[in-house]
Amino acid sequence: MRTEVQSSTAMDFEFFPFFLVAAICIVSAIVVLVAAVRMRLLRDRVLFGLVAVLLLAVGVFFSQPVFPQLFDRRIAAYQRFYRAIDEGMTRAEVLETRDRLYPEGDTRQPPVVMEDVPRSLGFFMNSEGEVEPNCEGIFLDLENGRVVRKRYSRD
Repeated sequence: MRTEVQSSTAMDFEFFPFFLVAAICIVSAIVVLVAAVRMRLLRDRVLFGLVAVLLLAVGVFFSQPVFPQLFDRRIAAYQRFYRAIDEGMTRAEVLETRDRLYPEGDTRQPPVVMEDVPRSLGFFMNSEGEVEPNCEGIFLDLENGRVVRKRYSRD
């Protein structure tokens, strides 16, 4: 089965600075925290500890665009649905999987079927009233009614 995440070089490059800043801040926070523990004066420990917390907060803030599933439960649930779709599944099995992962009355609203034709099946993440992100997509290619390829498109 061909599985791919749709992304362009521009999108990958777009997220690289966020990832770089997040990684540098988180590693720096750990280094500063180790230095804080080694300080003799309480004042220095507190100062270094505050700097470590600030660096960690900046790192978490900059990691949101890179790892949105850690901060947005809608995306985490939608990606779980994507991972549950396997090669060879029928259209009915894909829809049953959606219904199983998004049961009636659950806090998460099921993905919206945006394309349902004999050779493909497509879903958009339900925005659930949120503004962004609101356009994550799952696109399935079908042959003889079975999934042969799946693609995930980020917002």
